[in-house]
Amino acid sequence: MRKYKILIVLLALITQSGWAQQDSAFNQLDENGLKHGKWRSFYQNGQVQKEGQFRHGEPFDVFKIYFHNGKIKSILNYDEEDSKKVYATHYYETGDKMAEGPYLDQKKQGLWKTYGAGEVLLTEGSYVADKKYGMWKTYHRNGQLAMEVLIENDLEQGPMKKYFDDGSIQEEATYKDGFKEGTTIIYTPEGDTSTVGSYYKDAKDGEWRYYNEKKEIEKVIKYDKGKLLTPETGDGEVESMEEFKDNRKDELEFEDLRGPIRYE
Repeated sequence: MRKYKILIVLLALITQSGWAQQDSAFNQLDENGLKHGKWRSFYQNGQVQKEGQFRHGEPFDVFKIYFHNGKIKSILNYDEEDSKKVYATHYYETGDKMAEGPYLDQKKQGLWKTYGAGEVLLTEGSYVADKKYGMWKTYHRNGQLAMEVLIENDLEQGPMKKYFDDGSIQEEATYKDGFKEGTTIIYTPEGDTSTVGSYYKDAKDGEWRYYNEKKEIEKVIKYDKGKLLTPETGDGEVESMEEFKDNRKDELEFEDLRGPIRYE
């Protein structure tokens, strides 16, 4: 019985020694105290959180980051010549790709793309030091272009166009410092003009003209920097100022004929 107990202890020591040898292959430092070789970190549930390689303190090759359930969250590919340059691919927990693009010194730099369910392309555009610059595009789920707008220093700046999912034009507008500014034209799916008006810092301003199916002006509504000047009844007819005052309405707001782009 005593020999049997000693044998169990020896087996346990051998097993522990094997684990120690396996662990010793990770998380090592060089003579200068810098990370070197394979490194790995864990969640509290025991799942691997991150794993990758260092060369005297500098990450290189491929790093992988995981969700708590073990599924891949991000893959980081480091440039062979410059570890500050990284190409990243991020994933949803479903396994579908969520986004991809380059980093420079831990900031987004260059062309980035984002994806929806089924890895359908949703947006693409460029960054400079973590800020959006240039033409940014948004797509419908069928792959058709949904919107394109110029961006400078993270703010919309210049012409913007929206499109229906068949590719026909839906809206034309202009941005200044992140706000809609100036004339906006909204179209029907058939290509006819539906609405024409102006914005001042995202607020409707001046005359807004609405057209019917006969391409005739159906009504004109006036705004002053977002404040409604021409009241309207519930059935869509413009009422007189006398009726407006009698009904004691303070202010009405109107929605654009076309709502925002949505991805179901």
